[in-house]
Amino acid sequence: MSYDIDDIKVVENGTNMQIVHPTTGEPLYDEENKPVTLELVGQDSDIYRKISNRITNKRAKMRPGRLTAERIESDTLEIIEACTTGWSNNLVLNGEQPQTAKEIYQGRKWLREQAEQHIHDRANYLGN
Repeated sequence: MSYDIDDIKVVENGTNMQIVHPTTGEPLYDEENKPVTLELVGQDSDIYRKISNRITNKRAKMRPGRLTAERIESDTLEIIEACTTGWSNNLVLNGEQPQTAKEIYQGRKWLREQAEQHIHDRANYLGN
């Protein structure tokens, strides 16, 4: 018996991640019981690879000792923002629909962490 591993395909166009409340862990829904979601591409996508390679190349040119925790956090956020290809129209910030992924994640480390976990979980992106 054999299994052709090439039958496992990467989903390139992204998958939905339902946002969960940071303290209760409950999935978020709007008043019409529709899930509040982000659309994210994973670590095997072209988007992820291109931004990750660009950041790695930039770091390689840095002088030793210049890479800081703040720079790493900023680079990680840049990757998460680039991998966010959309969001549900019921996601609002202070009553307004966000225009950019940067707006969504700004000041919301808990949401960045959820998105990052989703992006790095291949089970979200690999078909069978």
